[in-house]
Amino acid sequence: MKKTILLSTAFALFLALSPNKAYSSNNNDALMEVNNTEQAPQSDAKAIGKMFTDLVINGSDGRKHRLSEWCGKGNYVLIDFWASWCGPCRNEMPNVVRCYEAYHKKGFEVIGISFDKNKTAWLEAIKELNMPWIHLSDLAGWKSVGASTYGIRSIPSNILLDKNGKIIAVDLRGYALDEQLEKIFNK
Repeated sequence: MKKTILLSTAFALFLALSPNKAYSSNNNDALMEVNNTEQAPQSDAKAIGKMFTDLVINGSDGRKHRLSEWCGKGNYVLIDFWASWCGPCRNEMPNVVRCYEAYHKKGFEVIGISFDKNKTAWLEAIKELNMPWIHLSDLAGWKSVGASTYGIRSIPSNILLDKNGKIIAVDLRGYALDEQLEKIFNK
């Protein structure tokens, strides 16, 4: 018991005294580490009520794409920020897949923006996790144009857009995404 308390106290002290690191708690209490030198700046680009910010980024097909190819075109769009190496992201994918399968034919699209640096790992994860939607990545890790544009500091993270491209929700995980989509599509 004393060892557990001592270890917990030591870890909390480590976190408090680590000036060069930021830690974010995600699903399953996993800690995703982001170096301050690589963090995205604070941004209100993902504030509810704002219109989406367009960006240009490569797709898994090897071509450059713009978010505006899909956003604001009449479908509800989830921009999902993730990486193949992110355990909490991988744990969240079955929820996103379930929602995609349930609502895609009703007008729901997903655009995955990966913070991977390794193209092979990224493409293998897409296959392994059965993610049939659009995938984009500049393979720049935390320096991704997606991170800098939307101020993403931890993953998984997502932004839900309405048919016009306005942000209506952020960081929906687990059944929260399904509940939001049910409200939209089963009025």
